[in-house]
Amino acid sequence: MRTQFVAAIVLGTSLLTMSSLRAGLYNTAEPMEGPVVAESGTKALGFSQFEDNLSTLIGIGVEQPLGSKQSDSPKRKHYLARRDELLELARTGRITVQERVNLSAYLIRLRGKTSCCSRTWPPLISCSAGWSVLSLTCSR
Repeated sequence: MRTQFVAAIVLGTSLLTMSSLRAGLYNTAEPMEGPVVAESGTKALGFSQFEDNLSTLIGIGVEQPLGSKQSDSPKRKHYLARRDELLELARTGRITVQERVNLSAYLIRLRGKTSCCSRTWPPLISCSAGWSVLSLTCSR
């Protein structure tokens, strides 16, 4: 009984002293989309602004069908170019952990599978630091 009480006190104390955690998709190379956070508080987006942001983010992952007269959005073209640059860095083994995080964000936004998940290309998979980042980019 005493052991359970001590464990509960330790768990409660650690949870109360923990700083706030923020879940999300982080990309340090792109400007933050969404509400602006200031010392005075967070200013919410208007509905039309939210709708514009959402359609832009969804449009990044939409690939135009072959033979379509519409071209990819400028944001999608930018994401494709950045993804290709970071994949090349990863292939040569010169990619940093921060760039891996950004690559994960680009791959998630593009909703595409790439050659990073192949068994013959270990640089992105075999990093001991940042294993959670790698689990985002390569689901096995």
